[in-house]
Amino acid sequence: MGVVLLEGYAGTAEEANKAAQRYQNCPYVAFLATTKNRVDIVYFLPEEQRWWVEEIEKEPRHMGFEKVKLFFPEKMHYPTEMKLHLPPEKTSTFSCGPHPAIEDCSKCPGLQRCLGCPGTIYYKE
Repeated sequence: MGVVLLEGYAGTAEEANKAAQRYQNCPYVAFLATTKNRVDIVYFLPEEQRWWVEEIEKEPRHMGFEKVKLFFPEKMHYPTEMKLHLPPEKTSTFSCGPHPAIEDCSKCPGLQRCLGCPGTIYYKE
């Protein structure tokens, strides 16, 4: 798994907190914090999913942001591995609730190249 640092900027502190609350249960999120209208997220993602955060950078409104900057550290020193926090049962919906851009994961145009959310029945192990 690779580490991705996302720095997202929402229009207001309230919008930043809404975005953070929506993604706090994402299995790939290791750290999530807000400061005013900024959201900082540390993701542990399979390399095949890197395109997903790159799409967020191109279209930040999909996550409720006005602007997103990504950072891809070359070496992770700690922790040496990440354990995903998965829901007790896989469902057909996102563990983070309805996605603002796509309500049904099975209808997402990116599903062909996506591994899917590991908390859903659509995840390709």
